[in-house]
Amino acid sequence: MKKADENLWRFNKKFRYDFWKHFETFSVQESESILVAVSGGVDSMCLLNLLYDLSFLRDSPEYPNFNLAIAHVNFSLRGKDSDADEALVRAWSREHLVKLYVKKFDTMYYAKRHSLSIEMAARDLRYKWFYKLMTEHKYNYLAVAHNANDNAETLLLNLVRGTGIKGLQGIREKRDVFRDDYTFGYSIIRPLMIFQRSEIEEYVQKNGIKYRTDKTNRLSEFARNRIRNEVMPHLEKINPAVIKILNRDIKYFTMTCGIVNEMARKKMKELCVNAEEVGGPDYLGFRKEYMVTAISVETLKDERYHKYWMYEILQNYGFNITQIDDILILLDAMIEKEHSRFVKKDELDSGEMLSDGCTRGAKNGISTKIFESSDYMLAAERGYLKIYYKSVKDNIPDRKLEKFSDFYEFTYGRLTVHLRIADNNAGIPQSEKGLLLDADKVPVPLVCRKLKEGDKFSPYGLHGTKGVADYLNGKKIDTLFKCVVPIIASGSKIVCLPGLEIDDRYKVTPQTKKVLIVDVI
Repeated sequence: MKKADENLWRFNKKFRYDFWKHFETFSVQESESILVAVSGGVDSMCLLNLLYDLSFLRDSPEYPNFNLAIAHVNFSLRGKDSDADEALVRAWSREHLVKLYVKKFDTMYYAKRHSLSIEMAARDLRYKWFYKLMTEHKYNYLAVAHNANDNAETLLLNLVRGTGIKGLQGIREKRDVFRDDYTFGYSIIRPLMIFQRSEIEEYVQKNGIKYRTDKTNRLSEFARNRIRNEVMPHLEKINPAVIKILNRDIKYFTMTCGIVNEMARKKMKELCVNAEEVGGPDYLGFRKEYMVTAISVETLKDERYHKYWMYEILQNYGFNITQIDDILILLDAMIEKEHSRFVKKDELDSGEMLSDGCTRGAKNGISTKIFESSDYMLAAERGYLKIYYKSVKDNIPDRKLEKFSDFYEFTYGRLTVHLRIADNNAGIPQSEKGLLLDADKVPVPLVCRKLKEGDKFSPYGLHGTKGVADYLNGKKIDTLFKCVVPIIASGSKIVCLPGLEIDDRYKVTPQTKKVLIVDVI
């Protein structure tokens, strides 16, 4: 054997052995299936060839006999170059008789439509499509060709973006993906994470593996490219082994994060309470249905590291670092009872009414007391940070009631409202549930709607009018529930707030002949 051939044999043997031993850690079982994300670049073509070779080691009991397929995305970003990438992957698929899925996207249009960067748009598109393929065709694993350099670059990007301790973990080598019903779907695996980019390039070149070079990788327009092309070369001058060092540190950071997460879970149990433990009335069971958890300010005031625990808790609910910073400023004001430095106390407690009926916080100092993540909402009020499912603010269309007979029932959001007319000759039993109104005084047609800015009425027994928002605040109704309290009105005249109060103008008197009973469940 020639010296060059012997060196190549030794190089390949070590590279493949390292790959195969690392691949074993993913515990791929006999006859399971792997979908490989292949762009046509050096990393993904290397991964594809390694997995293809591994899948054919049928005579060795050490290696699983798994099924292989390819997924290629054409992002339509580089014109003929993008099409040439696709052509390379198609040619490889035909030559090796491996099933191929190809999807073409107008990435620029998607990015503009969703106000995303090109990077984020491409990521959204490919992973949504991957999810669809994995679910429809029941693949067990999605193999992605990230390497040690990608991992180090991600660590630096996360540090710059401020992702906290979780960002120090870099890219996970294995991540489980769950379906919409929260059942296990598949695992994303990254078998090349043990190799640096230079090692992968050497393997591909020595074995004559065809690949395409994305010229945009050399441009520093994107954040990752700037890290790769400008920052990393300087760090390598300081320490040539910087990629190896950063990947080693990531492993330690990951272990540290695991320890902190365990402590945070214990702390959550101490600091968080459920809907039943929150003081004040639960209007028609809204809190029980919509509240996820609440954090008592009283329990936080003696916590030395309350800001960090709040950061850990809130990021679990999808709140970003900017929102968390604002929430912590508000939290400190609540803890120290120094509301006057930021907002008037009544503003902090009640909020400012918006045109859609929702409330938002003070006009100065703190921009808002209500914060939204992708799935949750947080409201700071009455000594608690309350976290709700975002569905609490789902839009509920108005319900028009042109006329009603002796009994009428309709649905308004999660509530069912009953309207019933009864004679007042013998009086209404005290046990009768619901609000009682003089049916002959109630104007029709009626509408059931949500709260509007400027709504006023005359609560039963009160001479004069009162803002509905002020009334609800006096009843200590949770801020977010003011958006969904049903109001029955005729034009600008409010007849009643089902489950709460009637307008005094429509009260039952000794002269009342017919009583309108309004009940809500």
